[in-house]
Order: sequence, then structure tokens, then C-alpha cells
Amino acid sequence: MAKHFDALTRLYDAVRDSNHDFKETTDIFPLVDTEKTAKTLDIVKKGAANGSENRPATAAKGHDEVEREIVDKMIDIRESCYKTVERQYATYASRLRGLDFEDCFSLIRQASSASLTEYRAGVAVSVDELFLKRQRLKDAGNDLADIKSEYGIKRAATLTTTAENFARSAVLTVLFLFEAIANGLFLSKSDAGGILGGVIVAVVFALINVVGTAIIAQYWVKQFNRGGFAWKVVGILGIVAYGALALLINVVLADYREVAASTFGEAGRLVYEKVMTSPFGFTDIETWGLFGVGIVFSLVAFIDVMSWGDPFPKYGRTYRRYVKAANAYVDQKMLEIDKLRAIRAEHDEKVNLVIRQLSKRRVDHGVILAARANLAADFVQFQSQLERTTNQLLNIYRDANRQARATGDPKYFSQAYALERRDPPAIAGEVWKESDLAESIREAQARLEQQMADIASEFDQAVAQYKNLETMFVEDGYGYTASKA
Repeated sequence: MAKHFDALTRLYDAVRDSNHDFKETTDIFPLVDTEKTAKTLDIVKKGAANGSENRPATAAKGHDEVEREIVDKMIDIRESCYKTVERQYATYASRLRGLDFEDCFSLIRQASSASLTEYRAGVAVSVDELFLKRQRLKDAGNDLADIKSEYGIKRAATLTTTAENFARSAVLTVLFLFEAIANGLFLSKSDAGGILGGVIVAVVFALINVVGTAIIAQYWVKQFNRGGFAWKVVGILGIVAYGALALLINVVLADYREVAASTFGEAGRLVYEKVMTSPFGFTDIETWGLFGVGIVFSLVAFIDVMSWGDPFPKYGRTYRRYVKAANAYVDQKMLEIDKLRAIRAEHDEKVNLVIRQLSKRRVDHGVILAARANLAADFVQFQSQLERTTNQLLNIYRDANRQARATGDPKYFSQAYALERRDPPAIAGEVWKESDLAESIREAQARLEQQMADIASEFDQAVAQYKNLETMFVEDGYGYTASKA
């Protein structure tokens, strides 16, 4: 089947091709090992060394180089994790753009109009195709009604099957061959040309005898069955003509046999004279046999043709043409209905796929937003954890420094360090609210469902149009006349 609903196909391809095969995880921020970090930075040793030198001074108000190293170390970790957050946000943003609901909704609006228009165009073409078949049926019906009115008959025509036609044609063929062979055998003994000459003459006479009889019976004698006195006369004249032809052909053939046996070269003239003076003056029993065979074969051919088909001239042929037109109309009607039903089924299948993909895409949208929100919350929590780790490392340094000092420690040693917080990256582009998205998807699905209902309605209207073709003409027997307003 040819492809239909290109706009709908593009819509389905658009909602189907998005890639959401990702696995979310929150284990992306490192857990800082306080003891290991302290050993790496050699905090205790440095604290004791600086404390033995009473550094930083008791009046100091800011971090010394060791404390700044600790803080810088934690800030570096925070910045590294922030870059991870940025990369994850970029990935989520890309996946959200891949959902592209605006484009989907736009395609749905376009597909709704395009699909309905395409289906209506298909219905229009289908109705035109069926109308042509209906017109041919009307013409055939009118021809049939005219003949029935002319003949004054109400019955259906007598139709012969293909097997019967073959059998009757075979009868005529066999008659022709048998007569040609039989006449050839009779004439071969008397014809100067021998068997070949006898066969040639026999074939010519058999052809005229059988074919001439068939033509007169079919196209002349059958006129007797038509209404009116004049046609009766024509039919009777046809019977007379048949009888005259059968007698003439077989008399000439018989006389030819007798004349050709004793004359060479002037047989034609002598046969003509004999037919004119003494047509039945046969002197040989075989000549009478030849004459009898010809008459019998002619009668068999006449009877065969007269019983072939309907006795009323042209009625059987016209009736057969009407039946053929009616069958063609019914077949075309079923074909068009099946075609429109298949197109409708293809449309509904695609629409259902789009609806399912929209529902899946909505779920994916929620998963992406939830994963991004969890990432932001984890980053905030990680910064709090990093701040606690920073203070733990500072306290390790300061405790070692105090124990080695001879003077009092700076006042800020007792103050907790507040790690500067970094907010998650700004969200680029518009983000659908879950409620707005749900409402938009419901509207889109409702539009698609309405589209299916519209296509179903168009299908019903198409079938109704087919039925209207049935009532465009009022049936009158086997014919049709224009309906009256």
C-alpha cells in the first residue's frame, strides 16, 4: 500500500527519535577523607612548627599561609565539583531540548489539519471512481430497459455459460468439419481434381452451408420474436431465406457432383444449366446421400443457433452487459470501502503511537527535572559537608599550633570558617512547569483523539456518499430513470 499521512508520519518520527537512555546517580561528589588530607598537607607538623614560633601572631586577624592552603584546597574541590554540576546541567538541558514539546505540539496541529485534508481528498477521488462505474451501470440499465420495453417482456434474459458457448461453438465446428469431409469423400470420386479437388469444393460449400445458416438464424429468423406484425413478417421471410439457401447450396453441390464426373473444364456452366432445368434430377444414389447430408447438417446448425442464448435479438447481450456493469460497480464499491478503511486504520495506528510517545516523553521530562533537582540538592549538601571538613582541618592545625605556642593564640582561632556557597548553574531556556506541560499534553492528546474521530466521521460520510449514488436514480425494473425532485 502507498504511504499516507506524511505529516502524521513526520510527527511520529519526531516524538520517537528522542534519546533518554541515561542512568541518574548522586554519587558524583567525592567524600573528603579528613585524616588523609591532614597527612597529605602535613597540617600537624606545620601547626606545631608555626606555634613554636608563635605564628600567627596573637593579634593576627586573618588566616596564615597554612590555613589558606587548607581553604584553597577545599575551594578547589568545590570548583571541581561545580564543573561536574555544570556538565550534568548541560546534559539535562540537552535532553530537555530533545523533548522539544513546542515542536511536537506544532506538528500535532499541522498533522491534524493535513491528515483530515488528505483523507478528504482520498474520499473525493474514491467517490469519483465509483461515480464513473455507477454511470456505466445506469447507461447499461437504460439500454436494458429500452429493449425490455420494445419487446414487451419482464423476465430476465436467458444467458449461456462459457461451457455452453464452447459446446455450441464446438457443434458448429464439428458440423463444418464433418460436412467438409463427407462432401469431400463424395466429390473425390467424381471431381477431376481427385481427393484434393473434392475437398476444396466441399470446404467451400460446407462453409457457405453452415456459416450462412448460422447468420440467417441469428440475425434474421430471430427477429420473429420481436413485437409487432412487421417483425413477424421479417422473421418468416428469414425462415424462407434459410430454406432457400439450404436447398440451393445442397442442390448445387449434388448437381456439381454428377456434372463434374463426366465433364472437365465446363462444370460450372453445366451445373448452372442443370439447376435451372432439372435441379432434382439426380441419377446416382450417392448424389442423393450427399444432398441429404447437407440438408441434415444445415438443419442441425439452424437448430443449434436458434437455441443459443436468448431468443430475442440483442436482449441476451444487453442483459449480460448490464450484469457485468453491476458486478463491476459492486466490486469497485467494496474496493473503495476497503481502501478507505485501510487508510483509516493506518492513520489511527500512527495517532495511537504518537499519543503513547507523548505520554512517555512527559514521564521522561519529569525524570530529567527530578534528577536535576536532586543534583542541585546534593551539591548544596556537599558544600555543607565540605565546610565541615574545612573546619575540621583548620581545628587540627590550630590545636597543634596552640600546643606549641608560648603566647596566646589569635582570637579568630575560635571562629568557625564559613565556606562561600555557589548556587547551581542558571537554567538556560524556558522550562515547562509540570502542571502546564500536563495540560498541554492533555490538549494535544485530545486533539489527536478528535482527529481520529474526524477521520472516522469522514469514513462514515464516504460510505453515505456511496449509498447516495444508489438513490441518485430511481430503479425501474433493470433500467434507471432520473429521479424526480
